[in-house]
This record gives sequence, structure tokens and C-alpha cells, in this order.
Amino acid sequence: MQLKLVFLILSLLVLTTSQVAANPDAVTLKEIYELTKDGNFEEALKRHIKFHHQTRNQPSQAGVRLSFALSNWSSLGEQYPPAKSALLEIRDELFSQLQSGKGTAQDFHEISAINDYQYESEKTLDLYLTLDEKFPQQAKQYYPIVEDLLIKEARFDLAGKYMRDPVKQFVFLKSMRDYTLVMAKLETERNTSGLIKDVDKLFNDGIIKIITVLKATDRHEEAQAIKAKADEYLASESGAKD
Repeated sequence: MQLKLVFLILSLLVLTTSQVAANPDAVTLKEIYELTKDGNFEEALKRHIKFHHQTRNQPSQAGVRLSFALSNWSSLGEQYPPAKSALLEIRDELFSQLQSGKGTAQDFHEISAINDYQYESEKTLDLYLTLDEKFPQQAKQYYPIVEDLLIKEARFDLAGKYMRDPVKQFVFLKSMRDYTLVMAKLETERNTSGLIKDVDKLFNDGIIKIITVLKATDRHEEAQAIKAKADEYLASESGAKD
């Protein structure tokens, strides 16, 4: 979930700071929503499939694609079973590729997101266990996507094994927060308070996760060091505001 929030924040920043060229053939979530509301489920499903493939290689749509779009598609599937079947077919095809050592981080992220909205996160964990056993390099690469799930399921053996460098994670979280705050100040005509709250939550939750994994794997000195860095950073910013 944390990684999806990163993508969503980046998507919003891109959309607020750049002019996206209009594409007359592009599908929008608004039109899918209207079709669903009107009961035109078959056409709504066609648009969902088109939107999903259309936005696969559009970084500015990554957050929306794996959050709002999948949420709407899953809701459609509750009313229209063929929609659920189509979504699971996409997931299962990607699942087969990853199980054989093929596929990409984007594929794993897509599987994870679909499973989240289908309330089947245990299937994401099962896949990750397979990758850990057979393809550890892929497991290492995909760790940020599954970090929340590993912590939730107390799989600190895997979290400790594949966790990224704690200091580098801290620097990333700090840089992400700093960048968002700067961009929010530039967007004077927009209400960016929600975006700031999201990035603050991302930073705080990220620090807590780093410390949680470090403590659970008996790396207490590193946990204390990360906490000290975070406290110092937030204190210095608070002092600057005063």
C-alpha cells in the first residue's frame, strides 16, 4: 500500500505541474463510472479493459491505475460477474509468468493490487514465498511492493532478508516529503492540504516500518539511529517554521 501511495502522489504532482496532451481515444474513469451507474455493465467492462492496457506504460497514471481504477473494476465485478472473471484472468496470466521466473516488478505490483481489492492478499504472499525460494533476485527487487504485507503477517524473516538499506530508505522518504512540500507551495491556486497530509503519513509510516523491521530482526542500534535522524529532521523543520 505504501508504494501505491507513492505512485499516487507522484501522479498527482505530474498532473498538477504539466499539461497532458488530449487523446481523443483515451478512456476516462468518469465515463466508466457513468456507464456503470446507468447499468451498461458490458460496455463499462470493455472500457475498463481498454483503460487498464492503455495506461500500463503511462507513469503519470500508475497510481490511479492501481487504485481508483481497480477499485471501480472490482466493484463492477460484484454486480457483473464477467467483470470479475476478466480481472482475475489478467491477474492469473501475470501470476503464471512470475512463477516461471519471468515478468517484471510492474507485473508483481499489478498482481498485488488486484489481490488487495479482491481481499486475497494471501495469494500475493504465496507468490512471494515461491519467488523467495526459486528466484531470490526477483524477490529482492519486489520487496518494496510486498513490505506492508510481510510486516502485517509478521514475516520478519523475509522482511529482514530483503529490506533495503535503512539509511537510504530514510533519505528517500525525506526527499519525497521535501519535494512534495516545495511543489505544494508552488501550487498556490490549488488546495494541496490533502496531498501534504498524505506525504506526511507516508513519511511517518515509512519510518515506523523501518524501525519495526530493524527491531524485529535484532538490529536495535540501527533502529535507534533511524529514529534519531527522523526526529532531528522533523525538529529542524519545525524550528524553521517558528
